[in-house]
Order: sequence, then structure tokens, then C-alpha cells
Amino acid sequence: MQNRTELEAALGTILETLGAYLEDLVLVGGWVPYLHLAYGRAAVEGARTSLTGEADLVFPAALARRERLPIAEILETAGFRPIGGSGVVWGRDVERGEKIEFLRTHHGPLLRSGSPIEVEDQPRVRALSLERLWIQEAFTEEILIPAPGEGSRHLSVRVPLLAAFALNKANTFDLRGGADREVKAGKDLLYLRDIMAAGEEAHAVLEEDLGRMAGS
Repeated sequence: MQNRTELEAALGTILETLGAYLEDLVLVGGWVPYLHLAYGRAAVEGARTSLTGEADLVFPAALARRERLPIAEILETAGFRPIGGSGVVWGRDVERGEKIEFLRTHHGPLLRSGSPIEVEDQPRVRALSLERLWIQEAFTEEILIPAPGEGSRHLSVRVPLLAAFALNKANTFDLRGGADREVKAGKDLLYLRDIMAAGEEAHAVLEEDLGRMAGS
């Protein structure tokens, strides 16, 4: 049985493992409302948010390796392995939440949307190309979260603005495909419910974010 403490520790492990690339990646998915409500500008003591058992990470349009090791090599050294044959999903102790899915904003022919694509300069890693993801990549902020283990260390993770996350879910929950589309759509709505149920602080951040987005 996954619990909040265990899942948050797993997320911290994933982010620390990919530390050399954190500045280039955006964490999206179900962790976003949790981190905003636990550690961000919308933090509310006792706010309850739904759990998620994986880290969805968005690659930028270009990701030069420079002097860094390839992501696949970093993951394998830490004990992660690809799940399935696509190169999109990687995991270690999946039951504890150590699971990663790589995503990328879709560019090009619509027929290729939803397909795994190569990531330039990153052998053996691919990203799922998705439409309507751009808003979560365009409007982001950094949140400090506790690093794994004891001590007072923190990790800086880039996430979508709370309003960018909410707009994406509101625009896409009814477009889910696949055999588990109803479950995924239900989770999208549940995340929106968590944000709205968090109270005035979260609502104020949503309004502030929307103003920033509209002004840009």
C-alpha cells in the first residue's frame, strides 16, 4: 500500500537522480497540485490532495547533453530500467512510486500526436508527444521541496503555475483515450476538485496566475 510519505520520498529520489537535468525539465501530472498546496505559494496546512505513483517529466524542444552523462546512463546507474519497449517509461521500485514517464509538447503532423519520439542527444530515451501540453511548459515556477534523507537539504523543481495546470486539466480531461480513459479523466477532475477545495489561498493563487498568463 502506497502512502504519502513513501511516495514523496520516491519523488525526491527521482528528482535527485536527475539533478543534473532538473533545470531543463518540468514536472507535470498529479504531483503539481500536491507540491503547490504543500510547499508553494498556495500552501495550506492540512490540505488534502490525491496521490499519484509516478513522475511525469516534460523535455524541452532541445536538450543538449553538453558535459553531462546521458539520462539513460544516469537512470541505469541508479537502478532504473525501461518499462516496456518504448523508452518513455522508466522505473525502479514501482510499487513505492519510483516510476518516470517522459513527455514532450507535440510539434508536427497531428497523426503523430500521442506517439513516442526520439529525444535529440539522449540515446535510448524517448518522450510521449502530446498536444495541449504547451501551456504547462510555458508558464512555470520553481518550488523548493525537501530532499530525500535526513537533514535540511532542499531540491528546486520546476512545475507549471497552478492555473496553467488547472487550465490544462479542464481542457483535456474529456479528451482522454485508451482503455483506461475514464479512470484518467476521473483523476483529472479529482485534481481540480482538490485545488478548489483547498480554500481561499489556492483561489487567490489561481487568480494571480491567470492575471500573469493573460498579461503575457
